[in-house]
Amino acid sequence: MSQTKQNPNRAGVRRAIKTPCIAVQSEHYKLFGQRAYDVSADGMLVETRVPMSVGERVMVTFQTPRGRWMQSRAEVARIVSGRRPGDRGCAVGLRFVDMDDASRSTLRASLRGIPPTIPARALRVATVQQRLAA
Repeated sequence: MSQTKQNPNRAGVRRAIKTPCIAVQSEHYKLFGQRAYDVSADGMLVETRVPMSVGERVMVTFQTPRGRWMQSRAEVARIVSGRRPGDRGCAVGLRFVDMDDASRSTLRASLRGIPPTIPARALRVATVQQRLAA
């Protein structure tokens, strides 16, 4: 049985799902994504070809695995250029910034039972060293 370990820099366990979404840039209300994956109670990865900046504020509406639609403001936490082995293409990692506790609990419950995302790359050497020192 294979085990996956959570990256200590991530707040929540990412779940291996793909789900429809509507992701728009807050400033221009321009659509930048319609498919999300690697969803957690703290954020998600959204496929995009639109140039984005870390820290940019966005609005995302998405469907949970149980069929409920949810909405949250989010912030671009990272940019995936799609050049590394294991990348599925260009995407942005979003961090939910104003999801209330009840909605976050609903999302967490909806994700329960879905397998975690298998990391495409090994943990960084510094992360492994930190774990060994703990």
